[in-house]
Amino acid sequence: MKEVKNMRKTLILVGQGKLANSIKKGLPDYLNDYQIDDWENIYQYPIENLIIVHIGSGRQLSEAVEFCSKNKVPLIQGSTGMNIERQDYNFTFIDAPNLSVLMLKFMHMIKEYGALFQDYQISITESHQDTKKSLPGTAIEIANALNVNPKEIKSIRNQDEQLNTYSIPKESLSLHAFHEISILDQGTTLHFKTLVEGHDSYVKGLSKIIQSLDGLEDKYYHILDLIEKKLI
Repeated sequence: MKEVKNMRKTLILVGQGKLANSIKKGLPDYLNDYQIDDWENIYQYPIENLIIVHIGSGRQLSEAVEFCSKNKVPLIQGSTGMNIERQDYNFTFIDAPNLSVLMLKFMHMIKEYGALFQDYQISITESHQDTKKSLPGTAIEIANALNVNPKEIKSIRNQDEQLNTYSIPKESLSLHAFHEISILDQGTTLHFKTLVEGHDSYVKGLSKIIQSLDGLEDKYYHILDLIEKKLI
């Protein structure tokens, strides 16, 4: 029989990589009463103290959903590009393809009022570190909210262009998320720019999402639902 560890609240991370490491390092600054461990160690902890956070490629997501459904454990899905369907769940499922709360509030604004700009000329540019090969989910959500075909999004991965054309700080070239929206009319131009540097805002945002769990029902929530309810 495996040893059951202490009764502190436990955050189980499904997925590895830079974001997982940042969460392990930074989350205790916001939630010092939580311990953090990896998916393979999940059965070492009491079920009633668990919160699952998926930040992986999706390979283990169905397994995590099955576990949470069986044990009624909350699940925060924090990866982009997962195409989660809004459906009935018997546990709290938060689909958060972006964890930066300030960015999420901007996304909420675009979602609510994007239809007002559909008759104008719109361009969307995104820039991420050169190791990111796919089109980011945030850019796709912005495009959908503004009725722009995601195929028209301009993606920047060249560091010289990022540094000199889009003014991405040199120290953030290896880890950043930049989006620029331009809306044009005759003689009038609107520019919206967002820049997330590093993982600090994602870690802080995750802490706020975790703190909101006590006020949520056992069902599906998109992260923007929490913004609308002013829970984060």
